[in-house]
Amino acid sequence: MVDRVAALPDGHEDVLAFSSLMIKLASCLTCDLDSYRASLGCCTCARRTVGGFKGSDEEIIRQFEEAREEVRAYLACGKVPEAIATLVVQPA
Repeated sequence: MVDRVAALPDGHEDVLAFSSLMIKLASCLTCDLDSYRASLGCCTCARRTVGGFKGSDEEIIRQFEEAREEVRAYLACGKVPEAIATLVVQPA
């Protein structure tokens, strides 16, 4: 999954969904600059988060698919700020 998502353009819905999933799994929004997690850096934290995931491959894929549906719903709501909307890759 990581290799496939890494090959996509930054604004692709799968990239946005993967980012959202990692932010949720790693609790990035509660990370503080003075914390141990922050001292490790985001890449190390992401590796540790994936390595420590207790579910199966099917479970993380299911969570990714749920995140993708959340991204699709947000993009379809019509309330995406113009500055963000211009960065999103539209499906062909």
